Amino acid sequence: KISRRISGKKYLEQDINLPHPTFSSLTKLALMSSTTLKTKFKKMYGASVFQYFQRMRMEKARILLLTRKFSVKQIGYQLGYSNLNNFTIAFKKEFSLLPSDLSR
Repeated sequence: KISRRISGKKYLEQDINLPHPTFSSLTKLALMSSTTLKTKFKKMYGASVFQYFQRMRMEKARILLLTRKFSVKQIGYQLGYSNLNNFTIAFKKEFSLLPSDLSR
């Protein structure tokens, strides 16, 4: 079970640039039904798969913004957002500030 947890977490981290992980891939990787995976994931990580993945994306965005190597637009696109307004909203929801505030 431990190796499955680790590999599931690695899967989410490797696919950070996708708009969202494919849930069917996670259920196959974990060898669980979708209901079981949702329940166990939330119990283990305190968040749904999507919430966990979203936090990871926003943390990656924060780190990239702090490097000041990329524009907000470049980072949003790099993280899979086709609508930069959605990226800004998600970032503000996670950190209570706009991405442009952090990149200054």
